[in-house]
Amino acid sequence: MASDGTFNSKVIGSDSRIQAGMAAILVATALEYCPSLSNQFILDERAIVVNNRYIANWSYLWKSLVNDEWWFFDPAHTPVGSYYRPLTSIWFWLNFHLFGLHPMGWCAAMIAMHLIAVWLVFRVASSLSDDALTGLFTATLFALMPVHTEAVAGSFASLLCSAFELGAFQNSLTGSRRIWPLILYACALLTYESALVFPLLIATHALLFPSGNNAGEPEPAYADRIQGAIIKFWPYALEAAAYVALRMSILGFFMRNEASEPNSPTTLQALLTIPSAVSSYGWLLIEPWDAGPAHRLTFASGITAQEFFLPTLGLLVLGYAIFTVLRRHPHRNLYLFCGAWFFITIAPTLNLGGLFAQSIIQDRYLYMPSFAFCLIAADLSVTWGRTDDIRMRTVGIAATALIFVYTVSLVQVQKYWHDDVAVFTQCTQQDPSVMRCHYRLGVALAEQGDYAEARGELETAHYLSPEDGSVLYDLGLADGHLGDRTAAAREIAEGISRIKYPTIEQYTQLALAADAAGDTKSADAALAQAKTLSDGANVAGVLRAQLLFRHGDAKGAETALRELLERDQTNAEALKVLGAIMSSEHRYDDALGFYRRAVAASPSDSTLHYLTALALHHLGRDREALDECAMVLSGTPNNPGARALMAEINRTTAATP
Repeated sequence: MASDGTFNSKVIGSDSRIQAGMAAILVATALEYCPSLSNQFILDERAIVVNNRYIANWSYLWKSLVNDEWWFFDPAHTPVGSYYRPLTSIWFWLNFHLFGLHPMGWCAAMIAMHLIAVWLVFRVASSLSDDALTGLFTATLFALMPVHTEAVAGSFASLLCSAFELGAFQNSLTGSRRIWPLILYACALLTYESALVFPLLIATHALLFPSGNNAGEPEPAYADRIQGAIIKFWPYALEAAAYVALRMSILGFFMRNEASEPNSPTTLQALLTIPSAVSSYGWLLIEPWDAGPAHRLTFASGITAQEFFLPTLGLLVLGYAIFTVLRRHPHRNLYLFCGAWFFITIAPTLNLGGLFAQSIIQDRYLYMPSFAFCLIAADLSVTWGRTDDIRMRTVGIAATALIFVYTVSLVQVQKYWHDDVAVFTQCTQQDPSVMRCHYRLGVALAEQGDYAEARGELETAHYLSPEDGSVLYDLGLADGHLGDRTAAAREIAEGISRIKYPTIEQYTQLALAADAAGDTKSADAALAQAKTLSDGANVAGVLRAQLLFRHGDAKGAETALRELLERDQTNAEALKVLGAIMSSEHRYDDALGFYRRAVAASPSDSTLHYLTALALHHLGRDREALDECAMVLSGTPNNPGARALMAEINRTTAATP
């Protein structure tokens, strides 16, 4: 770093070997992440992309600007969630219009964003250390860290936010026009709320590396350092305050507790567990093979509990040892800043009482903090190795061994993030006592059509948390698919009664389950409840037509649906049911027409693509049917209906001379 506190452009860009090395790192990283290109939509992506009927609309843009991240799940009861992340929502919208339901494009976009972050890490590390070789080694470690796999595989918000923050910090170091760091920081805030701590990084850097301190001059007084830090801090702090005001005006609150689980920790227990959480994150940085979707953390019951005093003692001893060894090191301010970077950026994740117990330790939370670890490791290695040739060779051998461990571990860890079944299978194996893991595994298995296995996982989740309405609701859906209509209707009804704001879809499923069980009164009651919700009249109208069709009145159902379409020609559900009626009467040309219109209105609905494929198959247009099946499998790769239809078409084609 130059003496005025800005980035010395001579550090990088002048050595072709450094440029070639950086290019090699980016290429190697891209190749290392190639297995992720086969990943499917995982975790929240399925709800946001595959099951989001609004994402194809242009209105999704401005609605995401004025609503919480999950508004589309239940537009009648916003805010649905506790997060305001409009740029993350816009990123999803943009990717959908670029790649549709093909996960490979989404995965490639995230890998590209990771490569941008790696390049920014190189720039920032080179600037802070005033050494391009240190920057290169830092970027290498950061690029291949197995713990980053979750962020690259599917945690869009944390990766995007980190890239914006790194860009803002780099621009603040170069002494470029102040507007660019502020613009990038605004983007980070609108992507992920953890960016609120970023001004502290700016202030800490200004304190440790005061500008205007030329070589040979005495260090500025602490009062001057503080004044300089405040001058650099306040624009970012003002921007953060504006974001908080905007967030509260839209959500009605700053943050609310999402972890409304039985036996949630008290505030004291959460505070006493912070040292254990910090220690867990530290171990993840130095044990790359431990990366994955599940990490167990036991809450400290009191100040005498080993979950508190052992990690606290360990952190104190480690801190004292580091201080003793490095206090006279010429780069001690750099290492002190790295320590501050780690604790500042990890701090937002230490709201232990506001997170689900099994979600506290997550790999993605280390994406930004890990930069500090990579920079310290790189700078210590390069500084020590430059003293003589033997040490440099030793550093080279050690670095090669570490990179080999990273690459092998990275390949292994990527398997955990292939799809939801892989994710939550690993979670349940890591800790069988976690209800949410069994629940999410059950839902994932049901989406693949494996209802028997799904029921077993959902039953386990219900045993672990008998009061959870969502678990009971999905257990009822599984029982319905397995043919137990009475149990399905009872469980769905009881589950909905425990859900704070049931959705139209849930009332629809209740009406269908009750009708299937012969309980007409309950079906009518569910229908009446659906009518009271936003867009309830249209949904209830479609549901009424479905029930008429189920009871043999196809003519009445068709009439009701056509009346609905006269008021709204883009009613995808009405078009879907009308297409099903046409198919039942072997009017496949008419059915195809209705399905095509429905797909145009709701292109992310995989069921519509499957029904379109069926109609095309009945019309003898098997090549087009296979294309529609491929569309289904791009979003739901284990869809049993689409796979069965493709197998039938291929078998028929093979048998035809």
